[in-house]
Amino acid sequence: MKIKSGDLDRRVTVLDLITSRDDDNMPQEAWRPIGTYWMGFFPLLAREAMSQAGREAVAEGKLLTRYKALLRPTMRLRCGETLYAITGIEEIGRRAGQWLFATMVTE
Repeated sequence: MKIKSGDLDRRVTVLDLITSRDDDNMPQEAWRPIGTYWMGFFPLLAREAMSQAGREAVAEGKLLTRYKALLRPTMRLRCGETLYAITGIEEIGRRAGQWLFATMVTE
């Protein structure tokens, strides 16, 4: 599959979780941006789900990007104002690109 630049129409920031220690030697975690890239977003599922707190929106999608060796399923993606957790990564061809499967998260 050849990736056309017109398919990559969203600016997406990739976030990585870093852990540091505070003055009391307690671990502190924070999401740090490691880069902003052009990606394509394709919605897979949008629904409401029941939770203990009531109804909440659940959105899933897949993002198309050129191959990036740095991407891991532990990372998050910020697309506009929406934050997604990467749930899976599928390589396209021989490092031509990647599909990133993601689920919306709330903070």
